[in-house]
Amino acid sequence: NKVLEMAEQCGLGMIDEVPLNVEVTAMLQKFHDLGVVVRYNKEKLSDLVVLNPQWLIDAASTIIRDPKLHPMAQDPRIRRKMRLEWKSLFNDAVLDSKLLPLLFPADTYSDNERTQIIALLELFGTLVPFTIDFNFLHYNRLRSHCEPKPGRRTEIMAGSFASTRKHRANITFTL
Repeated sequence: NKVLEMAEQCGLGMIDEVPLNVEVTAMLQKFHDLGVVVRYNKEKLSDLVVLNPQWLIDAASTIIRDPKLHPMAQDPRIRRKMRLEWKSLFNDAVLDSKLLPLLFPADTYSDNERTQIIALLELFGTLVPFTIDFNFLHYNRLRSHCEPKPGRRTEIMAGSFASTRKHRANITFTL
């Protein structure tokens, strides 16, 4: 991991009694507690250390904003290229994963950074992922709800539509 490599180059881990990863984890946690860095020791986030919180705010506001009040340079191109997904995001608060490479372009964000941003927004409760079983549901991309097929029973469990079928799709809703 890059953080451990940098710590080793800076001379950390020289005390034999304390393993480098323990020392670095404790140091980063202390910096996080002091508000110097943003860091969470969670899956998908263990390699992320945000030194400039404005980076995180800018990334979150790419998704969570009113595009009429806060337009971004890439908005017209995205609106033309993915009209339905754009409407779904800003009218129904449904984020289609196909928008992510356009909202977070490769010249600014790596694939790993995109994944980490989404993981952070999920951790903060700003994005809520859930699964829809298309065997039992009709999903209309222009509307913010799903309707069960006639005669089928669908249960909602912890924010996801559950059934015994195998065909599922992940969709993330913004709050």
